[in-house]
Amino acid sequence: GDDPTTVTVPAGGVATDVDGYQPPAESGRVEGVVYEDSNGNGTQDPGEPGIAGVHVTVTDSEGNIHTLITDANGEYGVNVPSGAALVDIEQSDIDGNFTRTEGDDPTTVTVPAGGVATDVDGFSPPEISIELIKSVAAVVDTNGDGRNNKGDVIHYSFTVTNTGTVPLTDVTVTDTLAPVLGGPVPVLAPGAVDTTTFTATHIITQEDVLAGGVENLATAAGTDPYGGPVTDISDTGTDPDGEPISDPGSTETQSPIGTNPNSPTDPTSDPTTLTLEESFPWHLFLPIITMPHCPPVPDYCYMVADGDNEGSWNSALFKYTFKTDKLELLNRLGTWNVETMILSLDGKTIYAVDGAVFGIIDPTPGASASFMPIDGERVGRGNGSLGNINIKDIDSLSFDPTDGTLYGTVRYGDGVAGLLDLLIKIDPDKGRLVRDAFGPGVDYVVINTAAIGASDVDDLAVDSDGTLYAVAGTSSHGGDHLIVINKLNGTVEDRGALREQGHAVQDMEGLTLYNTRTLYGTTGNEFSQDGTDNSLYTIEKKTGIAKVITRLDQNFNGYIPEDFEAITCFPICK
Repeated sequence: GDDPTTVTVPAGGVATDVDGYQPPAESGRVEGVVYEDSNGNGTQDPGEPGIAGVHVTVTDSEGNIHTLITDANGEYGVNVPSGAALVDIEQSDIDGNFTRTEGDDPTTVTVPAGGVATDVDGFSPPEISIELIKSVAAVVDTNGDGRNNKGDVIHYSFTVTNTGTVPLTDVTVTDTLAPVLGGPVPVLAPGAVDTTTFTATHIITQEDVLAGGVENLATAAGTDPYGGPVTDISDTGTDPDGEPISDPGSTETQSPIGTNPNSPTDPTSDPTTLTLEESFPWHLFLPIITMPHCPPVPDYCYMVADGDNEGSWNSALFKYTFKTDKLELLNRLGTWNVETMILSLDGKTIYAVDGAVFGIIDPTPGASASFMPIDGERVGRGNGSLGNINIKDIDSLSFDPTDGTLYGTVRYGDGVAGLLDLLIKIDPDKGRLVRDAFGPGVDYVVINTAAIGASDVDDLAVDSDGTLYAVAGTSSHGGDHLIVINKLNGTVEDRGALREQGHAVQDMEGLTLYNTRTLYGTTGNEFSQDGTDNSLYTIEKKTGIAKVITRLDQNFNGYIPEDFEAITCFPICK
């Protein structure tokens, strides 16, 4: 019926009005839970927490909308009419890195009269993990004896994998054995594998040989999206012979050295080991057999001056004899750009470089063109972190008495735009750059003198223990320091500013080392106002303290040399 209703009452008859009403539906209840499925098995197990603060919308059978929020246990509930009800979870309230493991959304449930309909939604948190594999990439046999032993260089590679389901940031690798170059990786996506960013090198020591090998672990570290750390101790990708392992994670690799703990039942986190062979150490006895005993000072030193009062473009070779305190003009080189020279380890040959052309100097008195190129060509181009470089200006030479390597430095950019000098190796027999000298595809390393505010390395000197000394400053601005260069990666250690009695010694151009104790150096013609120009000095190798021996700009019948660029001393002894 209708209400109100108009009826027509007939005379003597009856008009009727009928109204019917349906009694209210019997109510029931919708209850549910939203939880963190920690183990991802699709069931809320004891201890798995609910997710609080999730908005839930329930639309009942009569179209009424109920908005709820899960409590601290992830639970919600509301009384509704019996019948079909639609339950909708607000997905944006769930961490976007979580994955649904139970339930659907939205879900239709049937609410029984006087009963309860339930809806359960489970979400698994992301997997956060990283994996590091450390491998022996190559071993450079520096002495050519076909063995892995003292002085050889181990090159390590690192494979970093994001084995989780969320991106990791600021990924780094550290290694207690050797400094790791490269990184950090800004973002490593889920499943991403990085094989090129991180590298490290280690020079095999006698202690390594006596131990039977080199063994250690590295650590990869990153940050998860929640700001928490994620780390992994490396597993090895190579066996103790340096051969690749196809499946490191499931292969138990023995570590015969025993430096690091290694469970025989856990195939992960195996140390990276390289076994070594001990051979008779002839190199320890070679200096005794072939080199004379050192007198307190050299017999004499050769020096090159590339300037004079005549403006000549023909550099001169000099010989300074310590016993007589006499400087002699031996000959002319026939060129003007020789800035370094070094005696061979047997003391028989003077090697030098004119610009970037490698050659030999003949010390015979009276010669007019004593510099003799080996083949007249530059040493070549080199690859490294700055790309492919055309080597044009070599400023330093020095032999390493521990293995015979001839090191050199390349002037590259005079510090302009951050361009620092380069460390190279040269084959003295061929007069050519040594390829792959610092690893596969790496022919040079940058010398990081920026750390001491310098850009130019003017000369080198290698001690009997292999320590690589150098003098470094800034073109036309002085600030010369004595430094030690890491022969593997070009990092430097500052031994101190060059000073004599508290005053700076500037423009140190030549450097050589005699009898493992004394560095000798020569200065150029800059900073003449300081009185330190064109002089021969001794330099204390631990502190950089200098002491003048003599001035070199002496008068040779009207000819006055200046700008002494290079020095090397005789005899070669230990």
